[in-house]
Amino acid sequence: MKIKKIDIKNYRQYRDVVLTFPNASTYDLNYVLAENGIGKTTLLNAITWCLYGRELHVTEGLKDKTLPLFTLKTLREMETGQEENTMVSITLEDSDGEVTFVRWITFRKNEEGDAYEKVKSQKVVIVPSVGEPDVLNGEEEFKIEVNKRLPFKIQQFFFFDGEQLDTYLANTAGKNVEQAVLEISQIDLLVTMEKNLVRVADDLRREASRGNSQSAKLNSEYEAKVEEERTLKEKVQKDSEDLSRAKKELERINMELGDDPDVSELELERDTLDEKLRKELKVEQEENAYAIKQFLKKYLTLLTALPRLKRMYDIIVEKERNKELPPKYDKKELEEMLSEHTCHVCGRTLDTDATIYVAELIKRYELGQDTGTLLTRMLGPLQMQIQEAKKYEVERDRLFKAKDRIKHDIDTVLARISELDSTIDKYTDKDHIKTLYAKRSELEKFIEDTNRRVIREEIELATLMRRLEELKTELNKALQKDEKNAKVRKEAQLAEKARNKVSEIIADIKGDIRDKISEEMSLKFFELMWKRKFSKVELTDNYSTSVINNDGFECLGSCSAAERELLVLAFTLALHKESGFDGPLVIDTPISRISGELRVAFAKVLREVSKNKQIILFVTEDEYSINVRDVFEPYANRKYRFELVDEDFVKAGDL
Repeated sequence: MKIKKIDIKNYRQYRDVVLTFPNASTYDLNYVLAENGIGKTTLLNAITWCLYGRELHVTEGLKDKTLPLFTLKTLREMETGQEENTMVSITLEDSDGEVTFVRWITFRKNEEGDAYEKVKSQKVVIVPSVGEPDVLNGEEEFKIEVNKRLPFKIQQFFFFDGEQLDTYLANTAGKNVEQAVLEISQIDLLVTMEKNLVRVADDLRREASRGNSQSAKLNSEYEAKVEEERTLKEKVQKDSEDLSRAKKELERINMELGDDPDVSELELERDTLDEKLRKELKVEQEENAYAIKQFLKKYLTLLTALPRLKRMYDIIVEKERNKELPPKYDKKELEEMLSEHTCHVCGRTLDTDATIYVAELIKRYELGQDTGTLLTRMLGPLQMQIQEAKKYEVERDRLFKAKDRIKHDIDTVLARISELDSTIDKYTDKDHIKTLYAKRSELEKFIEDTNRRVIREEIELATLMRRLEELKTELNKALQKDEKNAKVRKEAQLAEKARNKVSEIIADIKGDIRDKISEEMSLKFFELMWKRKFSKVELTDNYSTSVINNDGFECLGSCSAAERELLVLAFTLALHKESGFDGPLVIDTPISRISGELRVAFAKVLREVSKNKQIILFVTEDEYSINVRDVFEPYANRKYRFELVDEDFVKAGDL
């Protein structure tokens, strides 16, 4: 199945654009070349709006902040009361013939100059290879015909946002893949049957419990736990979906930020350093300068006087050694001791020898008592000054090392401030970057909290399910004792067994399809992979993707963007083959996140895939480099270039 024609009228900036894709001889490789902002994503949204009634590639959180659907240029040229249509038509072709899906809205211009929706409508025109054409107008019929070909539940594996392509199996892998498997298994009837059997078994068990107080009590608790289980499962599902969306948004923000730093953190660092410079380092520098000034003042005097101080100290020490200085007693006190014949130290009476000794002390020294005392008292301070002088070099080194260290710290801070200012000044969209970093921080916390909550809820759910099994066993035992309700009890047990059997069948079908897709995905991956660095690729039992390198290690998280995109492509090709929905691949900016040799390698992969499948790419001028052009252009089936005629009008032309 392929897209044969896309016809767009008055849809945003597409006033009148028709794209046709003829049958290809070998490579069904088609692409639209346009600069960023021209409307490649709008074209993707036009396709999904036509098929599914909604734009599926609008930035998360901004769905209510988009431009009007109706082309503004057309609106300006309309008269009051005039009506025009926004219309998108897509023609698909397969071996059974053609089918055209048309969706339109009739807008009417009012006196205020606005366009309001007057009528919404849609139709399907089926032109079979054999038989008569048919036209279907109902919305429900429209949905049925679309889902026969490009089911909505797996639309993300037909219409890709290339900037998110490498995250399709990374963030929401299990959920996306399981949903895809469930959709293509076409076991809706079995799923409905499973739900009905659960309801029937519960109704019969409730009926069997009537009239038996013990059974009724157990059944009441069982039903309460079942409701609790249902509520808890809904919480787990909601939290898991919120977690998935948050991870996807975090990926988008990280991709948009790239290597851009957090300007808020840079500004905070700069302000912190500026405050440190003013309040710490400058104050420390001033204190150090004052300490050096005092140091120089002190030691200038001390070192000048040092030779004289040493000379005086030596003289006093020499006289003291020669006992030319009086003892360290008061002369008056010695005279009183002599007159009183009593020692003032020990209190005993002086004998003849002691009296002679005290008298000799008074006469012994040539110097007077006052001069000797003064010299003795000077000895300590002189010694202290001499010792202080010895500290000069140590103190000098300490102060000047501190000076050098402070200067180095100041220079380092000033250099960092200059570097920060230079970095910050480079970003003209600082507020946007700050917002993204703030949002990223919120998302990281949300993901951490939600992940913790999901784990807790899953543990609670496991505990609850064990309790339900216990209650079911207790309830069955209680019911077996009541012969009156034997028939109803058996019917309830039969319904329970049937439900379990249906559950097994559903699991087997899903598992079989998963295994087939896994096998085909592995074949496609290794067929298209440009390097033999992996040994195994598969879908696990929980529908997550596993990639094993040649050394036997799981390495999905370490794969390059190109390798992850190739993995998504391999899965998609396997999904298309096993599901029977072998549709086209429409990819917006397919190689925007890949650079260098890998970009060329992936371009060659896309070209190779186009031998067996229609591929329509929306590429930017940056993606359409010389190397990529050499890969695409000689083999392209159809090439278009989009140009912006004015601010809201795109023209399509052949490339």
